[in-house]
Amino acid sequence: MSVRDVDWKHELIDQMDFQWNRRLLPRIGGLTDEEYLWEPVANCWNVHPQTDKMFSVELQTWPEPVPPPFTTIAWRMVHLMNVFGTRQ
Repeated sequence: MSVRDVDWKHELIDQMDFQWNRRLLPRIGGLTDEEYLWEPVANCWNVHPQTDKMFSVELQTWPEPVPPPFTTIAWRMVHLMNVFGTRQ
C-alpha cells in the first residue's frame, strides 16, 4: 500500500477517537471542578469562573513568555477545544 492509498481523514479521525476515548477520558472523566482548576504553583494560566456560567481564560501570548507559565488541566482543555474548534 502506498501513502497515496491511505484514507488519511479516516486514519486521523480514528486516531483522535482512540486517544480521546481510551487515553484521555479515563484519566480526566471523574475530576471535580476543583481538580480541573487546581494551581500547583503561583501564576498558572487558568480558567476563572465568572457569573452566570461564564468563564475567563488567560490567553496565550506570542511569543510565549520565558519560561512558559504552568497551565492547569482546565486551561489545557480549553486550549485543545479552541485549537480543534477554530481550524477548518
